[in-house]
Amino acid sequence: MSSLALCRSNGFSGKRIGMATHIKKLGDEAKVTIRMIRQDARKQIAARGRGSERAVQEATDAAVGEIEWLVKAKVAGVGA
Repeated sequence: MSSLALCRSNGFSGKRIGMATHIKKLGDEAKVTIRMIRQDARKQIAARGRGSERAVQEATDAAVGEIEWLVKAKVAGVGA
């Protein structure tokens, strides 16, 4: 019996899929949080009249990209 068949027969596949789903959910929540921080920063820039919205957007894009990369790597590591 192959290891893949053994994993499926023991129910590990379902746990892996569940873990992958949970990891993706956490990633989505992290991205929402980053975007809320961006929104607050943009409000502060508008209120103070100084700062760079471009820098805020670049930092947001970098953070979201890193979260997506981490989620993808973790899901691949889980094997789902």
